[in-house]
Amino acid sequence: MPFMLGENVGPYRLIEQLGQGGMATVFKAYHARLDRYVAIKALHPAFMTDPNFEARFQREARVVARLEHPNIVPIYDFAEHEGRPYLVLKYVEGETLKARLTHSNLLDKDIENVFNAVSSALAYAHQEGVLHRDVKPSNVLMANDGRIYLADFGLARIAQAGESTLSTDMMLGTPQYISPEQAKGTSSLDEGTDIYSLGVMLYELLVGKVPFSADTPFSVIHDHIYSPLPLPREVNPAISESLERALLKSLAKDREDRYQDVPEMAKAFQVIFDNPEEKISIPSKHAERTKPGDVETVPPVLGVREEHLPQPAVEPTPQPSPVVKEDAPTQARKRSIPKWVWWMGLPALCILCLVGLVIARAVQNPGPSQMEDTVFEVRSIHEIEDDLNAEQDNPYLLLELAIAHLEDGQFQNAEDEILDILDLAQDEPYLYCEMGDMLAAHGVWIYAAPFYVLAEQNIPNPPEGISDQVHQAVYLAAFNPKAVEILQDPRLNIEPLMLELVKARDALMRGDFNQAEDLYYSVLEQQPDMPEALLFEVDLRRESGDMELAREILQELKGRDYLPEWVSEEVAQALDEFSWDVGEKNDEDDGLDDPYECVDLSIKYWKENQRQNATEAAFRAFKLADGDADLYWELGDMFAQQNIWLYAAPAYLLADKYNGGAEEDILYGVVGEAVYFAAFEDEAIGILTRPELELNHLLRELIEARHEMVMDNLDEAEEKLNSILDRKPDMLMAKLLKAELLGERGEIEAARGILLELQRKENLPEWMRIQTQELWKKLDEQQ
Repeated sequence: MPFMLGENVGPYRLIEQLGQGGMATVFKAYHARLDRYVAIKALHPAFMTDPNFEARFQREARVVARLEHPNIVPIYDFAEHEGRPYLVLKYVEGETLKARLTHSNLLDKDIENVFNAVSSALAYAHQEGVLHRDVKPSNVLMANDGRIYLADFGLARIAQAGESTLSTDMMLGTPQYISPEQAKGTSSLDEGTDIYSLGVMLYELLVGKVPFSADTPFSVIHDHIYSPLPLPREVNPAISESLERALLKSLAKDREDRYQDVPEMAKAFQVIFDNPEEKISIPSKHAERTKPGDVETVPPVLGVREEHLPQPAVEPTPQPSPVVKEDAPTQARKRSIPKWVWWMGLPALCILCLVGLVIARAVQNPGPSQMEDTVFEVRSIHEIEDDLNAEQDNPYLLLELAIAHLEDGQFQNAEDEILDILDLAQDEPYLYCEMGDMLAAHGVWIYAAPFYVLAEQNIPNPPEGISDQVHQAVYLAAFNPKAVEILQDPRLNIEPLMLELVKARDALMRGDFNQAEDLYYSVLEQQPDMPEALLFEVDLRRESGDMELAREILQELKGRDYLPEWVSEEVAQALDEFSWDVGEKNDEDDGLDDPYECVDLSIKYWKENQRQNATEAAFRAFKLADGDADLYWELGDMFAQQNIWLYAAPAYLLADKYNGGAEEDILYGVVGEAVYFAAFEDEAIGILTRPELELNHLLRELIEARHEMVMDNLDEAEEKLNSILDRKPDMLMAKLLKAELLGERGEIEAARGILLELQRKENLPEWMRIQTQELWKKLDEQQ
């Protein structure tokens, strides 16, 4: 599952996305208990396709976490959230070296400082047995306090510690800085790969450009392996002979011809740096680094924020998406869009699922067993379009551009590029399979299904198991409300019985049980043993309350000699969850005497939208806590991590009650945050006003005002808020809610005035600061 801004990942609340690459997405997060910011690096969900990855991830993360060096970004923690592993790192205020180079030169001393910091970090890590594998300017952090850090230590090591599609099927690294042996996929790497990458970075700093650049990533990789290094003195005549010799030795193609270790390399360059006659002259403004007219946007890679001009709000005001002027190739690709190419319906999901999987290949017409993925950083739209001008029919560049357009909110352009890929796949049908695999890996079944169907229909000798992939994708795509419209497109020619099941699922989701049952029986009459149909009947029987029959169907499916693997997994999951169904839970609930188990049960019910059962289980947990303030805090944290504020709030209120907390703790701290967000729920008044919670009367009135807003009674809500502010003018939560109310009324400037006032408060709690920023963005969108 993708991480979403505003949600809690463990004890950390995600505030903003800092950057995204092929292997991970980085967020700035806030730890309320420790009152500090951290960087959360969430690894790509596809890593979890390897069942052994989690154990390996933990092992490798422990190795990297032991690195303690002043020039290495420390790892504080590592864990897993909703099936996605993540690292917690120090949040560094500043900018990347890559960003620095886009707007200014480095002085001689700055270059020396960068080299000394990075080489010192590498020498220490190598001594500890850890390679970096991805040394480059975007992984060098220039902190505002003058310190220099090497980031992303061991990420490639962690990524390669498994057998997922993102670890075994790809070469990890950045083309411009990758060593020849790493580019070849050599498994037995040593310090030499980091020496080479550091040499490339130093070459760029001293000479003014990277040694190899080309239209496509694979051309760059080819040059690193085979092409002679452009002599530094020919590119920049100001480079001395001694510097040139040192760079040539660092960048030798053969590992044995390079420095044997980083200390030897550092010593050689230090001699040169210490020589007063070795004056380094860098080309002005690194003119060749960025093409004229291009503005390179460099997202921070690891907890790094680029500095902004002072603004009323902390976050920059979002601007409307610019109107993109289409060039001739783009206009030529315009055509009518089939209904099943439905990119607009789930744009946010597509961006979260697909951004970062940027693939480039040089092999023509590859078979699935020969495909090797290479993950690179997401490039700017300008850069990709420049490449496409030379290779308009490159499907991987089109995919990269589609992803970039999705990220930029240009959904129509993304649709055009997807259509071009579909056209190209007519000549290279394995592309259908690739796209299906990529989409299925992220659960985007509504798009995976059409690609798998076309793969089965168009590949001369379809891969083994493609029929099962089609059935799985179509069955799971049916849960999307647009499935009928998309999948019944005649060009897809989906099996009639599978289409009938899609329509049956649609009817069930619309609440038309009779139509769903009629369609199901129609399928069963034609194919009585169809496993997908029986799997659907389980949901039918659950909906009708016939739990015993649903169980019998699952047991019958489980006992079959053969089932498609995906059906077996669905059956096993359904049987595992069956004991939680409404018809069987009461006896088990009554016997629960562990508060943690009660919270788990409450969360389970919440996710199944069984609110009454969820509330009963939550308050059973609170009763079992029996006045233990620390335990109440833990239970509250469990609910908060799931964003279930309706139960986190009473847990925190009880913790505060038995801990003797002050009114300020309730109004401004974690308790206040939980109460504020719990007030958005319909049941908030009934739950939070229970006598045992002893809710502050001002908060009670605030919840009532919020409830009036939910009911669209804005006049009554404003009257209550004004009453609160008359008695307590400095109640920040009431002001925040008042700004929201004014925004709903369309009084944008008045709402902004309150938000500006809140932003100027020195004592504004962090969660309120985040909320004011989110509300400011919402107001901008309203305009």
